[in-house]
Amino acid sequence: MGQNKLMTGVALGALAGAILTMFDKTTRVQTGQCLKSMGTQTKGYISNPTQAIHDFRNQYERATNTLTQRTNDIVSFLDQMEGYLDTVEQQTEDQQEKLET
Repeated sequence: MGQNKLMTGVALGALAGAILTMFDKTTRVQTGQCLKSMGTQTKGYISNPTQAIHDFRNQYERATNTLTQRTNDIVSFLDQMEGYLDTVEQQTEDQQEKLET
Protein backbone atom coordinates (compact mmCIF):
# COMPACT_ATOMS: atom_id res chain seq x y z
CA MET A 1 0.00 0.00 0.00
CA GLY A 2 2.83 2.39 0.84
CA GLN A 3 4.56 1.68 -2.46
CA ASN A 4 1.45 2.65 -4.41
CA LYS A 5 1.45 6.03 -2.68
CA LEU A 6 5.16 6.43 -3.34
CA MET A 7 4.85 5.71 -7.05
CA THR A 8 1.81 7.97 -7.31
CA GLY A 9 3.72 10.74 -5.56
CA VAL A 10 6.73 10.31 -7.82
CA ALA A 11 4.54 10.38 -10.93
CA LEU A 12 2.66 13.47 -9.77
CA GLY A 13 5.92 15.21 -8.86
CA ALA A 14 7.38 14.45 -12.28
CA LEU A 15 4.24 15.73 -13.98
CA ALA A 16 4.24 18.91 -11.89
CA GLY A 17 7.93 19.46 -12.64
CA ALA A 18 7.36 18.99 -16.37
CA ILE A 19 4.49 21.47 -16.35
CA LEU A 20 6.47 24.05 -14.40
CA THR A 21 9.48 23.80 -16.72
CA MET A 22 7.28 24.46 -19.73
CA PHE A 23 6.77 28.07 -18.55
CA ASP A 24 10.28 28.79 -19.85
CA LYS A 25 10.20 29.58 -23.58
CA THR A 26 13.67 28.15 -24.26
CA THR A 27 12.68 24.87 -22.65
CA ARG A 28 9.47 24.71 -24.70
CA VAL A 29 11.39 25.33 -27.94
CA GLN A 30 14.06 22.74 -27.12
CA THR A 31 11.41 20.20 -26.10
CA GLY A 32 9.51 20.78 -29.34
CA GLN A 33 12.67 20.35 -31.42
CA CYS A 34 13.58 17.18 -29.54
CA LEU A 35 10.11 15.70 -30.03
CA LYS A 36 10.14 16.55 -33.76
CA SER A 37 13.57 14.95 -34.12
CA MET A 38 12.42 11.83 -32.30
CA GLY A 39 9.34 11.62 -34.50
CA THR A 40 11.41 11.93 -37.67
CA GLN A 41 13.86 9.30 -36.42
CA THR A 42 11.02 6.96 -35.47
CA LYS A 43 9.44 7.30 -38.91
CA GLY A 44 12.82 6.55 -40.47
CA TYR A 45 13.21 3.45 -38.34
CA ILE A 46 9.72 2.26 -39.24
CA SER A 47 10.47 2.57 -42.94
CA ASN A 48 13.98 1.11 -42.57
CA PRO A 49 14.16 -1.35 -39.64
CA THR A 50 17.66 -2.53 -40.59
CA GLN A 51 18.92 1.00 -39.89
CA ALA A 52 17.30 0.82 -36.45
CA ILE A 53 19.10 -2.44 -35.72
CA HIS A 54 22.40 -1.01 -37.01
CA ASP A 55 22.05 2.15 -34.89
CA PHE A 56 21.10 0.13 -31.83
CA ARG A 57 24.12 -2.12 -32.30
CA ASN A 58 26.42 0.91 -32.63
CA GLN A 59 25.01 2.49 -29.48
CA TYR A 60 25.37 -0.81 -27.62
CA GLU A 61 28.99 -1.17 -28.71
CA ARG A 62 29.80 2.42 -27.68
CA ALA A 63 28.17 1.91 -24.29
CA THR A 64 30.01 -1.38 -23.80
CA ASN A 65 33.35 0.19 -24.74
CA THR A 66 32.76 3.11 -22.39
CA LEU A 67 31.80 0.78 -19.56
CA THR A 68 34.87 -1.38 -20.16
CA GLN A 69 37.13 1.67 -20.22
CA ARG A 70 35.66 3.09 -17.01
CA THR A 71 35.91 -0.31 -15.32
CA ASN A 72 39.58 -0.52 -16.29
CA ASP A 73 40.12 3.01 -14.94
CA ILE A 74 38.55 2.03 -11.62
CA VAL A 75 40.65 -1.14 -11.37
CA SER A 76 43.79 0.88 -12.09
CA PHE A 77 42.84 3.43 -9.45
CA LEU A 78 42.19 0.70 -6.90
CA ASP A 79 45.56 -0.89 -7.68
CA GLN A 80 47.25 2.47 -7.10
CA MET A 81 45.41 2.92 -3.82
CA GLU A 82 46.40 -0.57 -2.72
CA GLY A 83 50.05 0.24 -3.43
CA TYR A 84 49.73 3.51 -1.53
CA LEU A 85 48.13 1.79 1.45
CA ASP A 86 50.82 -0.91 1.45
CA THR A 87 53.47 1.84 1.56
CA VAL A 88 51.72 3.63 4.40
CA GLU A 89 51.30 0.36 6.29
CA GLN A 90 54.98 -0.48 5.86
CA GLN A 91 56.03 2.98 7.05
CA THR A 92 53.76 2.66 10.08
CA GLU A 93 55.26 -0.74 10.93
CA ASP A 94 58.79 0.65 10.55
CA GLN A 95 57.99 3.55 12.88
CA GLN A 96 56.50 1.20 15.45
CA GLU A 97 59.62 -0.97 15.33
CA LYS A 98 61.81 2.11 15.90
CA LEU A 99 59.71 3.15 18.87
CA GLU A 100 59.93 -0.31 20.39
CA THR A 101 63.73 -0.42 20.18
